[in-house]
Amino acid sequence: MSDIAARAGLQKASLFHHFATKDALYLEVLSEYLSRFATLIQDAHDGDDPFLERLDRLSVAVTDYCAGQPQTARLVLREFIDRGPFATGPGQGMVSALLQVACDFVRQGIDEGAIPVAVGRKAGVGR
Repeated sequence: MSDIAARAGLQKASLFHHFATKDALYLEVLSEYLSRFATLIQDAHDGDDPFLERLDRLSVAVTDYCAGQPQTARLVLREFIDRGPFATGPGQGMVSALLQVACDFVRQGIDEGAIPVAVGRKAGVGR
């Protein structure tokens, strides 16, 4: 926590004022990161442009977001692959909601004919 506080330009006591443990800080970082992902996907879902244009913009936005925070992107990937404490604990609902938003976006593409139905069904989305 000392290293984290120093990198953030805070006193260690200030960091502990907001986060009692490293685990609490870890969970908050992942929550904020995934919340932004959900917003990116929801914005693409709610857009008025053709699906493929929105998908392309979403792809660029997600790539830029991950590139801007590579350490956090690695944490999130490891969390999902290892089924870590966030994905299987307090963040489980957020992870499920994020996946639902992503599935809804893909379903929208199927409904608009931008994604062939056979492709969507193979992925388990178009059912």
